[in-house]
Amino acid sequence: MQSLAGSAQLVLTCPLPAQGMALPPEKLFEPFASGRPGGLGLGLYQARKSLREAGGDLRATAEAGQLRFVLTMPGAV
Repeated sequence: MQSLAGSAQLVLTCPLPAQGMALPPEKLFEPFASGRPGGLGLGLYQARKSLREAGGDLRATAEAGQLRFVLTMPGAV
């Protein structure tokens, strides 16, 4: 995990191995999209929604065998 503090926002990145990724990054934040048996598919959707309501964001990208989550928050938080 890496943290980049700036005057306007806080950015956290978290790279994870993307082996066996059940959903592509563009689908991860859709409600009820789950790659796990029994999963509701609401966790990442709700996390992103809450962050956006607070002026931040949550994104995911997949590249070079890694899934990278990037969380941004306003610096005043």
